[in-house]
Amino acid sequence: MTADQVIRKIKAGDYAGERIGDQWHIDPKTTTHETPEPQQKYIFAIIIANLISAVGWVALVGGIVALCVSVASYGSGTLAFIKLLVVAVAPSVGAILTGILFIALGQVMRATFDTANYNREVLRLLQQQRTAHPLEC
Repeated sequence: MTADQVIRKIKAGDYAGERIGDQWHIDPKTTTHETPEPQQKYIFAIIIANLISAVGWVALVGGIVALCVSVASYGSGTLAFIKLLVVAVAPSVGAILTGILFIALGQVMRATFDTANYNREVLRLLQQQRTAHPLEC
């Protein structure tokens, strides 16, 4: 196979190849064609996971803003410091921690659904391979 033929096949996505020195090496078992994304299931659950993450981001940003505003408006004296801790800092830190937990929960949910979708695709490909080559299994 000439270099031009190899390059055409690689560009067409029929082969994956590389040039080592002045020699072309191809692997006909691999392809450069894009593999399609697996069929998305659990669409409603993915939307809920994204909403949970969005609520988490709002809580996180709101908690940071509230903390900055409360520290900036800090008065003087011991009573003002205690009031600052009880009224402003504690809820702000709570909102920040809640936001972080919601973000993490949404991401874990999304990762779980993505894993299920990709595992279904792997199973489909393995079943196709088994039906195409039943004696090799």
